[in-house]
Amino acid sequence: AAAAGALAGLLLSPGGRRRLRRRGGAVLCRAMKTFNTREGEEFSYDSKAILGEGAQGTVYLGIRQSTGDPVAVKSVPVWRFILDADGAEKVERIDREARKQKALSGHPNIAELYGMADVYRPGTKDHPQFKKLCMELVHGKELADHLEATGPLPEPVAKHVFKKVLDGVAHIHSLKMIHRDLKPENVLVTGDSISTESDVKIIDFGVVRNLAPGETFNTLAGTLSIRPPEIAAALIAHIPDAAERKEHVATFKAPSVENPGFGLVSRTPSGYGARLNGVSEGGQAAGQGLQDGWIITKLNGADVEDMLFQANPDDSSHAKVPKIVNMLMEISSDFAMELVELPPREFSEKVDLWALGAVLYACLAGKVPFRNDLEIIEKEYDKAPLEAYSAEAKALVAGLLDKDPKRRLSLEEALAHPWLGGGPG
Repeated sequence: AAAAGALAGLLLSPGGRRRLRRRGGAVLCRAMKTFNTREGEEFSYDSKAILGEGAQGTVYLGIRQSTGDPVAVKSVPVWRFILDADGAEKVERIDREARKQKALSGHPNIAELYGMADVYRPGTKDHPQFKKLCMELVHGKELADHLEATGPLPEPVAKHVFKKVLDGVAHIHSLKMIHRDLKPENVLVTGDSISTESDVKIIDFGVVRNLAPGETFNTLAGTLSIRPPEIAAALIAHIPDAAERKEHVATFKAPSVENPGFGLVSRTPSGYGARLNGVSEGGQAAGQGLQDGWIITKLNGADVEDMLFQANPDDSSHAKVPKIVNMLMEISSDFAMELVELPPREFSEKVDLWALGAVLYACLAGKVPFRNDLEIIEKEYDKAPLEAYSAEAKALVAGLLDKDPKRRLSLEEALAHPWLGGGPG
């Protein structure tokens, strides 16, 4: 058995199930511990019956006393965070994710969180020692594991699984939230083998955020396998093709005469190129309309688009190559820069629709559609693995994996798609 996701419903393979002896709703075992959640519901768990262990905590087999049903009880030792500088934020992050999952619970395609309890040292109420998370127990495994074992799914099975996932996302969106990390690893499917009878549960709500219809957000979230092109482009500061570029030229007085009014950071995570960061109000840069995030392509006529930003002292190969920071430090007179304006970071609920397309593609092709951010931005997904499927299935994939979020199918359009028969299940 293994726990999936920080607060996910626990997977328990049929071979790993334990028989519980019950009497009057209680479990009879050697090391039973009982507690009440914040909601006032009583749970018990066997401290000897460990279902999974991870970096965040240990998961035990437990009982929901009101129903007698087996549950997963995750014990997170938050006392470890007390001395950390960001300890309070770590604890709040656990609480925040739990609140999100609790708010989303009650739908058949969402792994349920029944409640959470704070456990204190006897006689204290300052800082909890543990947080106990009472979760739904799911007998099965991740969709990713099923696909790795079986490869592409038969079309009726793929349709069944996808429709359940889509219904779960529709529930999330109906509560004015978005998931932002929907991928095959975050979908649980019950049973040893996947079929049209399998139950399907969405898990892992660590980056769920509130988002009302028409609103946008600007933070970068989501893993590579399901990252939409608009977020991938922002993440690597991808420069648009020449036909789509909005270029600017700016001139500045010598730094010794007047502060240019901007800071810089590297354009790419690997340390190449430069983009504006910290454009100061009233400065030379702001006075010319420059904004944070714009990419510098030329500095005094020299191409710096892919130049090393600054030297890494641990890399001897950097000693003899040009560096943007060094060029700027050597400027003693007026100078000019050419820049490319990047699209604003305005992401919508359509990020979840792209992720749905990636999940559907994986069901039909047995693999995710893209391997890296540049492929996501510039290439089309491989259509060859979809040849054996119906035209309607291929059309739904194409509509969800449209690189333009404005053209990408909406949730309502996906629910009403002919391949699914229209409407939630």
